[in-house]
Amino acid sequence: MTRLFEFGGSNTYLKTLLKYFGGEKTILILQNNADMAYLGNIEMPETFCVSAQTGLHGYAHLSYPSLLSNLKELFFIFISVARIFFMSLKHGFADLTISVVEPEKYLYLLCVPFIKVNYVLHSTPSLRHSIFTTYICKFALNKRKCITTVSNANKELLLQRWKIPQKKEAFVHVVYNCVVEPSAIQTVKTNGKKYILTLGHVVAYKNPAIWLEVAQSIVSKYHDVDFIWVGSGPLLEEFRTAAAAVSGRIKFHGADSHPESYLASAMIYYQPSIHETHGIAVVEAMYHHLPCVVSATGGLTESITDQYNGLLVDPFNAKEHVKALISIIDQPGVCKKFGENGYKRYKNLFSFKIFKANMDAIYLN
Repeated sequence: MTRLFEFGGSNTYLKTLLKYFGGEKTILILQNNADMAYLGNIEMPETFCVSAQTGLHGYAHLSYPSLLSNLKELFFIFISVARIFFMSLKHGFADLTISVVEPEKYLYLLCVPFIKVNYVLHSTPSLRHSIFTTYICKFALNKRKCITTVSNANKELLLQRWKIPQKKEAFVHVVYNCVVEPSAIQTVKTNGKKYILTLGHVVAYKNPAIWLEVAQSIVSKYHDVDFIWVGSGPLLEEFRTAAAAVSGRIKFHGADSHPESYLASAMIYYQPSIHETHGIAVVEAMYHHLPCVVSATGGLTESITDQYNGLLVDPFNAKEHVKALISIIDQPGVCKKFGENGYKRYKNLFSFKIFKANMDAIYLN
């Protein structure tokens, strides 16, 4: 059960899940009919079973001042739990995997009886909507009802912010993002130019303001180095206009369903996020032998080891970012070494083989 988007890490993760589960005994449940338009972006087989379950209750608060409001919400929660239960029952008590980017959304489905439920959280958990979140974690989490997140840093935040009891911590798992290796990659034509690449939605926490400042500084120093940001988002047009006013060599490309073609042609991968749960794009960059310059925040530090497969920088210090990028541009040997080390780290921690083993530990035990 998931959402689909035009572009982004959640789509990449879904491709991984589809490979893990296979298509014959798996049903993809979408949260609304509009997501159907993006099915082509994850390259699903035409025979794959897809169902849209619209109208499910989103968040469970149960903390309204009015008793009537709480009873009304409880009724909607009950109906949603019943719908998922009977859908699972229809398919032989099928397991339920919920993949979310909105913390706590559908968390109450951990209460669906008799079936195995894995709640996969990709984003940074916010402070609880209500005490009901902790209540669910306290009484629902067990060997068959678990939460999975994508980095140890995110797990620590989740335990703290949702106030999950210590005795339930064993049912909160960490399974790193991985990359499904593409069968063929079409590289982007660069006309002899080198470029520094960023992938992701153009949103505030991805730090596009610092990115543009750093890009301007680098392109003024190097005539053969461009910057490309691939991804859509609410700030895309604002920063696309700002970049065009600065230099034609700094580009916000917009969404692309095949970002691997850009990774295959890039020189450096750059992720200046203010916070990041793990960062699938960084793992993809490591697979493509790219040195990475990323912020020393969240799960990014679990992918990039400073001075081994890239450089870690303060997300708010633009001068530090510029210095780090220049040190790689000016040292081709270091650039190559970081890229090779990144691929080794990908193979050891973030390959599909490792992902499968970690997921098997959850689903087969």
